[in-house]
Amino acid sequence: MEDFLTIKYSWFDLFATAAVLGLSYLLLKMLKRLLRRIVLPKYIMEPLRKGVHWALLFFEPIAALLLTVIYVFIRPVIHAPIVVILLLGAYSHLRNYLSGFMLQLYENIAIGNRLQLTNIRGVVVSLGRLGLQLHTHEGVHFTNYSSLLADGFTRITGKEAGGFYQLNISEKEQPSGSKNNSYNRLEDLLAHAPFISPKHRPDLAQDLNAVGLFSAKVLVEEEFHLQELLALLDERGWAARVSKRDTSAFERGSL
Repeated sequence: MEDFLTIKYSWFDLFATAAVLGLSYLLLKMLKRLLRRIVLPKYIMEPLRKGVHWALLFFEPIAALLLTVIYVFIRPVIHAPIVVILLLGAYSHLRNYLSGFMLQLYENIAIGNRLQLTNIRGVVVSLGRLGLQLHTHEGVHFTNYSSLLADGFTRITGKEAGGFYQLNISEKEQPSGSKNNSYNRLEDLLAHAPFISPKHRPDLAQDLNAVGLFSAKVLVEEEFHLQELLALLDERGWAARVSKRDTSAFERGSL
């Protein structure tokens, strides 16, 4: 115990640790983005997805705690009171973070879920560390996790107008000289399609097991917009079908 209390760290130790942790965090984020761009069998993708999800979720508090400990032990008499003051000042944010941590740990809420709050209903389009964003008919509404748990919420199931959809898309006839450009052309088409809600960027992934086959997750505000989107894709030379209404989509860039 005495040896632990006499541990001394330097500013170099703090910055070196921060650099290593930052690099590790970036690698996890890159892996998460890579998993969104490829299609693998479910028995492979699901464990990978959950593993990265939990790794990112636990990495942040562990990294913050480690850096805080090193910072305090550089000059305990001065740095310890500073840390206490910062923690007291950030109490509301810490409460929101911990509430969000529990919700995201058990994946009680996911992008694509329809939620009914006290006085608002919408589709979850973003999950942050302190709160979530709901896409409603009036626009985008932000609510923090503490309020969400205190006031309660209801996950809406069943057929509703609009929402997230998962599409399977393939090119009818690949133009000559564009063998490796199908992904970019489809991504550009979806990015500028007027029937897709601008509140959520389409998620596009390429199936590694089938050449020219893509999977896309899109958000539409009305049911007829989906039919218009399918017609547009068909007109531009893409065969598309709805594989499912997506109510358990994974968060883009929030974890």
